[in-house]
Amino acid sequence: MKIISKYIARALFKNLLTILFAVVVIYVAVDFFEKIDDFMAAKIPLLTVGYFFLLRIPYVAAQVLPVGVLLSAMVVIGLMARHNEIIAYASGGGSSFSLLKPIAVMGVIASLFLFAFNEIIVPAAAAEANQIWYQDVRKEGDVGTRTTWFHRNGLIGRVDKYIPETHTARDITLNYYDPSFKLIKRIDADDATISGTVWTLRNAMESVSGRASDIRQHKELKVEMDFTADQLHDRVKRSDEMSLVQLKEHIHKIESEGYKAVRFRVDLASKISFPLVCLIMSVLGGAMALRGKRGEGLAVNIVMGMGLAFAYWVVHSLCLSLGYAGMYSPIFSAWTANAVFAVLAAVFIYELA
Repeated sequence: MKIISKYIARALFKNLLTILFAVVVIYVAVDFFEKIDDFMAAKIPLLTVGYFFLLRIPYVAAQVLPVGVLLSAMVVIGLMARHNEIIAYASGGGSSFSLLKPIAVMGVIASLFLFAFNEIIVPAAAAEANQIWYQDVRKEGDVGTRTTWFHRNGLIGRVDKYIPETHTARDITLNYYDPSFKLIKRIDADDATISGTVWTLRNAMESVSGRASDIRQHKELKVEMDFTADQLHDRVKRSDEMSLVQLKEHIHKIESEGYKAVRFRVDLASKISFPLVCLIMSVLGGAMALRGKRGEGLAVNIVMGMGLAFAYWVVHSLCLSLGYAGMYSPIFSAWTANAVFAVLAAVFIYELA
């Protein structure tokens, strides 16, 4: 490795750590002041509060790493321009492309690191942080609080909330159909305790289709179903709590039951596409900074970098939202922002040439 490449690599690493530390601290501080009232109202011990925000750091770091890579590239090039190092290097026969090489290498390393980090560290930390927030603070009982649907052998069921700690489901609706898909019976219950395949429903109302007078009220009703508490818990897991392999298995389970897993497919594609933005942003940031006019200082580079990061976030979030709504395919929605900014990086590199 050339001396200039080693010099740039050291500067990139130093600035990346500094920027990441600053951004993570700011993010966690804002998050702390937003949530501290909820923690105090729930009388959560200070040690648990500190542990919660410690668990939030991996997720935050993963989200801001591409921004850190972008800004570090622009800051390093900006500092070199301020000290006339780029002019001195060019006068000695050096090319702009050779200055981009260590920046691109850093982007590749950051992308690989982010992919592994999202697979190993982030899911476990997110799951534990969500458990503290939903169970201890908001008293909703873990993260399984979203409405979910399931079906088994002529039964289509809906659970509004599920609490894994007590194996309790709330606001349950069970619809039974005959082979011609005609509704034959419906059961509504306030809550249920699940033990194996037996659901003990409380305050249940059972009605038989076609018999207006055949409506029965039950304080307690035991129903045998081929759907366990563990299966229900799996259905309500969040994408950020699963690795790539776990998410693929989760999608297969949902689709094998006849349901669409559009949102999870979008998240799966995003888990693959997002780490690559580190490489794209590093090259784009370096090329933009090298292309800048003489006299444009470090502050201009930082502002441009923040503008680029915000623009990527807007495009990526918009495309994901369209994917969740089923308007775009999962692959298209997850990769559009990367494609747009990769083309932009190619344009700046071409102009440098």
